Amino acid sequence: MRRAFACAALALLVSSAARSAPRSVEIANSALWDHIYGGWLGQAIGVTFGGPTEFGLSWPPPELTYYDHTPVQCADQDDLYVEFVTLLALEDRGPSFSGKDIGRLWPEYLSPGIIWVANRAAYENIVKGILPPDSGHPAFNRSYKEIDAQIEADIFGLVAPGMIDVAARNAFEGGHVTNWGDGVYGAVFVAACYAAALYAESPEEIVRLALATVPAQSEYAGMVRRMLAWRKQFGDWRTAREFLADRYLKDNSTVSAIINSGAVIIGLLWGDGDFERTAQISTMCGWDSDCNPSSACGILGCWLGAEKIPGRWKDPMSDIYRNNNLPKLPKEISLTDLAHRTFMVAERFLEASGAERVDFTHGVFGWRIPVEEPVPVPFESATPERIAEWQSQATAKRIGDAVAKFAPGWTVRDCGPDMDPGVLDSYEGRGPVLVLHPLDRDTSCKLVRRVSGGAGPATLKLTVTSYDGSPEADWVLRVTVGGKALLEKTIGRVDGQIEWQESSVDLDHVLAAGPAEIVVEDAPNGWAWEAAYIAELSLQGTVDAPVKDAGASGE
Repeated sequence: MRRAFACAALALLVSSAARSAPRSVEIANSALWDHIYGGWLGQAIGVTFGGPTEFGLSWPPPELTYYDHTPVQCADQDDLYVEFVTLLALEDRGPSFSGKDIGRLWPEYLSPGIIWVANRAAYENIVKGILPPDSGHPAFNRSYKEIDAQIEADIFGLVAPGMIDVAARNAFEGGHVTNWGDGVYGAVFVAACYAAALYAESPEEIVRLALATVPAQSEYAGMVRRMLAWRKQFGDWRTAREFLADRYLKDNSTVSAIINSGAVIIGLLWGDGDFERTAQISTMCGWDSDCNPSSACGILGCWLGAEKIPGRWKDPMSDIYRNNNLPKLPKEISLTDLAHRTFMVAERFLEASGAERVDFTHGVFGWRIPVEEPVPVPFESATPERIAEWQSQATAKRIGDAVAKFAPGWTVRDCGPDMDPGVLDSYEGRGPVLVLHPLDRDTSCKLVRRVSGGAGPATLKLTVTSYDGSPEADWVLRVTVGGKALLEKTIGRVDGQIEWQESSVDLDHVLAAGPAEIVVEDAPNGWAWEAAYIAELSLQGTVDAPVKDAGASGE
């Protein structure tokens, strides 16, 4: 596929004299392939260079100039291997892909131990049946503002060369697998940068064109505008990085899209088109300092093309990604092959978006790509109160469904979201196990069942334990029937060990009087690892069918 670069004299032609808004871009296949390969090489170089410093750099940082140890292949990193799964979905579905198509591949190719933050939450959602876009929505994913969609968005721009709006829409759809709002805008921006790299004259123009795809009223867009202004104001990138931290760290985590996109943009703007300096600056900004140079160098590598990436940076990659985490894929993955596969997918996106195949001259083939004015993707925002309401409603429904499945006839009240309540297949040798957590330090989680009572013997059987991850983990088991306290017991380690503890509560005397409400509480005890683990919750003996109580619903 790749002809000699000298054959691409017609590699990039702009059909309009107006550089700011060309009507179309013409590019030879050889140059388009070099553009895509440069994107993959740049990502590989950036993540390998920055890997040793991830979340480990002090501020101000040491001056980083080259790889910590000269590599012989690309490092194995989630910045790339999650993107591989997206490529598989795009190869299968092409321009008609959806977030669900990507999400359905996750349980097949990924595993919980190799993904983190919003990715991990999205994975857990997907295996529970909460599919995209819900898997990234704040109701179900509390890490929705973080970096995950951004570090996986490169592919959405690589398959849409020159088509900034297509890249943005791709990333908006795919970004909701893991994120929402500003978290998705990080993906939209990065993907749009890759698309804009085909014809932009400078990294600053790349940033300005990509900014146009992000809703202007979003906090993310405000950050990008500030970066562009600071570039004119500050000669030293360190000053911009300090301003970024001062302005945004109080409301965003160090793994957020906004903070780390800022580092990507600093690398692009202050790197000023120099690959080496872009890699160094985006890494020295710190925070997620392997993801950020991966994005910045990928974008710049796309802009430069693989041929123009300095040999001392690309040669140590040996064109190989070493795969240790995706057992269904080969141990060694060729970056050239990734570029070839991406090129084939890009052709499908180009055709679907109205691009034309062109025979330039002397057997040089390529594309005429229509260029449209970038437009913003939909705006997503909500008050903290509204997001908390969504999360509370989603948690209540999820836990209510789990309780109904684990213990039919029981409902749940005031279950908090901490420590991932729900049903585990197994825990400490028992299974299935129901996990609950108090709503807050003053409000216990309650399992509730109303029964009509009976004239014979009746017993409540409970088998419970506590969290195995901390010696301080304990909670108070409390049982009341008809408002009368029948049991209160602290559940924690026994002689320093996790043990299942059995309790049997005699209900005869309270149920003989007629209908009553049975309440089993997970009550807080010092607010440290308060989850209750319940292997058995059963009523035995003469207990009539439960009485319907709308107020006890877990909805």
